[in-house]
Amino acid sequence: RTLWRRKLNVAWLPPARVFLRVAQFPVASPEETRAMVELQLEKLSPLPLTHMVWSLHVLPETVDQQQAVVVLIVARDVVEEFLGQLEGQGFLADRRELGVRDQLKATAINEDGAYIYAGGNGPRDTAIVAWWSGGLLRNLSVLHLPATGDRVAQLRQQLVQPAWAGELEG
Repeated sequence: RTLWRRKLNVAWLPPARVFLRVAQFPVASPEETRAMVELQLEKLSPLPLTHMVWSLHVLPETVDQQQAVVVLIVARDVVEEFLGQLEGQGFLADRRELGVRDQLKATAINEDGAYIYAGGNGPRDTAIVAWWSGGLLRNLSVLHLPATGDRVAQLRQQLVQPAWAGELEG
């Protein structure tokens, strides 16, 4: 019966419109972790706090009492437009997420490096790159490949940027 109701519990946001940040925090209860993220939002977000909507996902891996937290940041007007389109079709979303979250959770991380999740639930020319180091997720980046031009060179260029971010993180 729930399959046929005109209600959508989870709305997957388009990856092209989402900012992803990864931060490490001490292992704590969900309430304490949320409070720690709230204190760091100004530093993590490229948008002013009043113009964004955010959520977090704590990954299960811990190293030296540190946990990786994925922070999803979206401009408030993008979320309102997206939800307005869904509501116009008769669907109501209880939660907003990015589809790659389940892929991150399901991936067995055996060694450090970049894991590329192509396509996923977004446009065909979009991929997510997850950089793992020391057993923790350190960086997430969204790659956008244009339909024309030298796609290989553009992919290399976009992979270099998160690699530099990883270098800066140590």
